[in-house]
Amino acid sequence: MIDYNQRRANYVLVTKDMSPEAREFMASNPEYAFRYAKYILNDRFPEGEKAIATNGEYSYLYALVVLYKRFPEGEETIASSKYDRLYKALVRGN
Repeated sequence: MIDYNQRRANYVLVTKDMSPEAREFMASNPEYAFRYAKYILNDRFPEGEKAIATNGEYSYLYALVVLYKRFPEGEETIASSKYDRLYKALVRGN
Protein backbone atom coordinates (compact mmCIF):
# COMPACT_ATOMS: atom_id res chain seq x y z
CA MET A 1 0.00 0.00 0.00
CA ILE A 2 1.29 3.46 -0.91
CA ASP A 3 1.58 5.82 2.03
CA TYR A 4 0.65 9.50 2.08
CA ASN A 5 4.19 10.74 1.38
CA GLN A 6 4.57 8.50 -1.65
CA ARG A 7 1.21 9.69 -3.01
CA ARG A 8 2.22 13.30 -2.42
CA ALA A 9 5.57 12.79 -4.16
CA ASN A 10 3.85 11.13 -7.12
CA TYR A 11 1.39 14.04 -7.31
CA VAL A 12 4.24 16.56 -7.37
CA LEU A 13 5.98 14.62 -10.13
CA VAL A 14 2.85 14.12 -12.26
CA THR A 15 1.71 17.74 -11.97
CA LYS A 16 5.27 19.09 -12.30
CA ASP A 17 4.62 21.24 -9.23
CA MET A 18 7.46 23.72 -8.72
CA SER A 19 5.94 25.62 -5.81
CA PRO A 20 8.11 26.36 -2.76
CA GLU A 21 6.03 23.90 -0.73
CA ALA A 22 6.59 21.13 -3.28
CA ARG A 23 10.31 21.83 -3.46
CA GLU A 24 10.60 21.74 0.32
CA PHE A 25 8.69 18.46 0.53
CA MET A 26 10.70 16.82 -2.25
CA ALA A 27 13.97 17.97 -0.67
CA SER A 28 13.19 16.02 2.50
CA ASN A 29 13.77 12.53 1.09
CA PRO A 30 16.67 11.17 -1.02
CA GLU A 31 14.44 9.35 -3.52
CA TYR A 32 12.01 12.23 -3.94
CA ALA A 33 14.82 14.77 -4.26
CA PHE A 34 16.58 12.69 -6.92
CA ARG A 35 13.38 12.19 -8.90
CA TYR A 36 12.52 15.90 -8.66
CA ALA A 37 15.97 16.83 -9.99
CA LYS A 38 15.81 14.30 -12.81
CA TYR A 39 12.20 14.51 -13.94
CA ILE A 40 11.09 18.04 -13.05
CA LEU A 41 14.15 20.25 -13.04
CA ASN A 42 16.36 18.29 -15.42
CA ASP A 43 19.16 19.90 -13.45
CA ARG A 44 20.72 20.18 -10.00
CA PHE A 45 18.42 20.43 -7.02
CA PRO A 46 20.56 22.20 -4.41
CA GLU A 47 17.83 22.10 -1.75
CA GLY A 48 17.67 18.31 -2.05
CA GLU A 49 21.37 17.52 -2.14
CA LYS A 50 21.66 17.12 1.63
CA ALA A 51 18.98 14.40 1.58
CA ILE A 52 20.39 12.77 -1.57
CA ALA A 53 23.83 12.60 0.04
CA THR A 54 22.46 10.34 2.81
CA ASN A 55 21.77 7.50 0.35
CA GLY A 56 24.47 5.74 -1.68
CA GLU A 57 22.17 4.63 -4.50
CA TYR A 58 20.60 8.03 -5.07
CA SER A 59 23.93 9.83 -4.66
CA TYR A 60 25.40 7.64 -7.39
CA LEU A 61 22.38 8.10 -9.66
CA TYR A 62 22.39 11.86 -9.06
CA ALA A 63 26.03 12.04 -10.13
CA LEU A 64 25.41 9.78 -13.13
CA VAL A 65 22.18 11.14 -14.64
CA VAL A 66 21.74 14.63 -13.22
CA LEU A 67 25.18 16.12 -12.63
CA TYR A 68 27.19 14.06 -15.14
CA LYS A 69 30.13 14.52 -12.79
CA ARG A 70 31.28 13.94 -9.21
CA PHE A 71 28.91 14.51 -6.32
CA PRO A 72 31.36 15.26 -3.49
CA GLU A 73 28.62 15.62 -0.86
CA GLY A 74 27.57 12.00 -1.42
CA GLU A 75 30.96 10.37 -1.84
CA GLU A 76 31.27 9.11 1.73
CA THR A 77 27.86 7.42 1.51
CA ILE A 78 28.60 6.03 -1.94
CA ALA A 79 31.91 4.61 -0.68
CA SER A 80 30.06 2.47 1.85
CA SER A 81 27.48 1.24 -0.67
CA LYS A 82 27.39 -1.31 -3.46
CA TYR A 83 27.71 1.59 -5.94
CA ASP A 84 31.27 2.45 -4.94
CA ARG A 85 32.97 0.70 -7.88
CA LEU A 86 30.50 2.14 -10.40
CA TYR A 87 30.99 5.62 -9.00
CA LYS A 88 34.78 5.32 -9.16
CA ALA A 89 34.51 4.29 -12.81
CA LEU A 90 32.25 7.29 -13.48
CA VAL A 91 34.67 9.68 -11.80
CA ARG A 92 37.67 8.22 -13.67
CA GLY A 93 35.81 8.68 -16.96
CA ASN A 94 35.22 12.42 -16.40
